[in-house]
Amino acid sequence: MGSRLPSVEKCDKNNEKHHVAGEGAENKGSRSIEGFTRTMTTAIALETSKGDLPLAMGLGIVLIAIVIVVNALAWTARRAGERFAG
Repeated sequence: MGSRLPSVEKCDKNNEKHHVAGEGAENKGSRSIEGFTRTMTTAIALETSKGDLPLAMGLGIVLIAIVIVVNALAWTARRAGERFAG
């Protein structure tokens, strides 16, 4: 297996445990149904803390691709709106 980044458990005011990976990513505020749902950023932080860097990098690349597509669609919609408005 790959090298493992240091991980620390931290409790918030409700005594809920959160893992803090070596790069400072925190799972605060993100709630998921264990084994079923997880946000992309939570999954990236979790996989990084487990030491699965190739999967974390792949998820990061997918997230960046989604952001680029959404921005391109928003830009296209704005330009089309400007063109039809005059």
